[in-house]
Amino acid sequence: MQHVITVPPVDFQTNGHRAWPLLDAVPAQPKPVPAPKGPVPARFEQAPLDAGVKLIYRKAADRVRVAYDPEQIDALNARFLTNIYVDFTEGAQIDGLCNLARNTDKNSREMYAIMLSEVDRTGDAPAVIERITELLCKAHAEAQTPCPRYGWCIETGQHVEHTGESVEPDFLEVDRGEVLAATITHWGKGIRVGFLDEDLTPADARTRLAELRAHLDAVEQLIATAEASE
Repeated sequence: MQHVITVPPVDFQTNGHRAWPLLDAVPAQPKPVPAPKGPVPARFEQAPLDAGVKLIYRKAADRVRVAYDPEQIDALNARFLTNIYVDFTEGAQIDGLCNLARNTDKNSREMYAIMLSEVDRTGDAPAVIERITELLCKAHAEAQTPCPRYGWCIETGQHVEHTGESVEPDFLEVDRGEVLAATITHWGKGIRVGFLDEDLTPADARTRLAELRAHLDAVEQLIATAEASE
């Protein structure tokens, strides 16, 4: 059975002298801290922590401060772990690095972790990113430098193994042409000529070529015999 209780309206104009004392008796309530809209700015720092304590963080209304022990967790995983509990941002550049690291292989992740560790160590993200950009541009330019030792080598940048272009017979199918394909290499055992599925010295390659020419002469004689029989 439902009970309905009717509360008569209060006229604060006529009965205000009764109502205000009641309102004054209600203790003032603290204003709630407004929840931040979107990710809050974060600052990561390195610090020695107790064994088993990889990181600690303090969250305020408008920011989060994180300290992690680089001996127990790297800079990248410190961010991934913090992101489980806090939605934060470090600006477009650092956020971009973290997003790239999420979708790459293990070796590349280690590179990103080193970069972020340097950012945390120095506290100067723009300077670190500028320096890294300079190094990457330099490495890219060096990677495009032709081989300084052999003009026939198609490798660029720093390299110890030299490879030349492959000369392939374009009148044969790929599977058949591989046997007649030839190239020059220098992979630590001196200059070699790859030919007839063999790794030959230049002298041996000339011997094989002479044998091949003799064979082709025999094939040509065979063709001439066939033509005379038509």
